[in-house]
Amino acid sequence: MTRIVTSAYSNRGQGRRYNRNYPEIFPDNPPSATGDIPLRKVLSLLVLIAFAVCCSAQQPVAPDPAWQSVLALHPSTKIYVRSGGHTTRCLLQKVDDASLSCVAGIKQLSFPRTDIESIKRAHAGRSALVAAPIGYAAGTAIIAMNEIGSTGQYSKAATTVGVLLFLASPFIGYYTDFTRTTVYRREK
Repeated sequence: MTRIVTSAYSNRGQGRRYNRNYPEIFPDNPPSATGDIPLRKVLSLLVLIAFAVCCSAQQPVAPDPAWQSVLALHPSTKIYVRSGGHTTRCLLQKVDDASLSCVAGIKQLSFPRTDIESIKRAHAGRSALVAAPIGYAAGTAIIAMNEIGSTGQYSKAATTVGVLLFLASPFIGYYTDFTRTTVYRREK
């Protein structure tokens, strides 16, 4: 049996007085030295154990959204794979959750996902289209400055460089492929 008493005791009169502002629950028989544990502590401990078990249960790992974009690539897509500090240009063959396989020339390559630092998609045609007007503008500017400026040997060499830059820029853009896009980058 429990009684509701207060923590405010009076030394006057009959001893304990009830204070309505601060009620507390005191058991008639406190736990003894024999090891009696109050039911409230046992239930609290069970709730904590149940919470710990629920939280520690293995949750399914959500797929990496960056790797999902690699999984969406079609076979025979031209890609650049950076692994171990080296970049390899190859044609994608197969991709799964653990690895990527591709063909570089006649070599069959396989990269574990954990070793891949980045994957970029090739855009050689786009690079050629972007480089062409840049080269045309630079070549035309070099030719125009020499036409206006001076005559002689220097003028002929500069005009030759301008014409070569004008003609070669789409090929330079195609083979450097400077507009490739990043499909996957491993978080550090």
